[in-house]
Amino acid sequence: MLHFYNKPPVSAEEIHGRLGPARVLESSGIPFVIFGEDALAFVHFVPTVLFDLTILVPCDLVQAAVEHLQKELPQYQVTQERSYQLLNDDGVCALPRAMRLQWAGAIEKPNHAPEAILIVPQSHFHFDVRDETRSRGLIPPFDPSDSRIRFPTMPALLDAIIDTMFEPVDGVSHLEFRTSYLSVFLSYLVLYNVRDEDGATDPDTEELLPAAKALLEGLKPGNITYLDTFMRTGSTRMTPELRAGRERHRLSQPL
Repeated sequence: MLHFYNKPPVSAEEIHGRLGPARVLESSGIPFVIFGEDALAFVHFVPTVLFDLTILVPCDLVQAAVEHLQKELPQYQVTQERSYQLLNDDGVCALPRAMRLQWAGAIEKPNHAPEAILIVPQSHFHFDVRDETRSRGLIPPFDPSDSRIRFPTMPALLDAIIDTMFEPVDGVSHLEFRTSYLSVFLSYLVLYNVRDEDGATDPDTEELLPAAKALLEGLKPGNITYLDTFMRTGSTRMTPELRAGRERHRLSQPL
């Protein structure tokens, strides 16, 4: 039986330890949001293994963010290694302009500090880190030094996942990234927020449960049908009909 959480599934101590590099980056003045598994666990209550600390920054500040982290945390060094989730069989990375820092210090890594940091251009996930309406802080209690660190809101995170599924970086589709990263995130967010192992619909009426309907609130109009379909069927297929619907919404938006 699954356990559903009303708070982060990890301790405040672990959250504080994981966010050490984020506190360092904050001192640079570079705007950013925490993405990936840390966002799922810390603010959306999804129990998940924590891999790279994934940080989205403005596209033109990726190098500056890396340089600042290396200056302040020299134990982290740039590496070309990437998680299997980001690579196709031919070795092409789904996030080609991201930069990864790996712990390579001779001293022991601080407790709960991430093994690696992934600095990602915000456009790779169709996100605007400067739009504060699309991000939020941690849920109390938390260490006061973490109070200004931002994470995607639920609608913003769902939009980022769905937008990236339909519009991958450089138009290049990556099966591993879509199935092992984006689709997994989407499934976890729905499961642990609808909080019903039997699905997102009422078995008698076939209507979405109230918690499922709530996930549609605040989404970009072009993503509502896809998420509604996913919650009803469990399918992550991007059918021609769904693509056409997104295109209609795009064309209807004012220039």
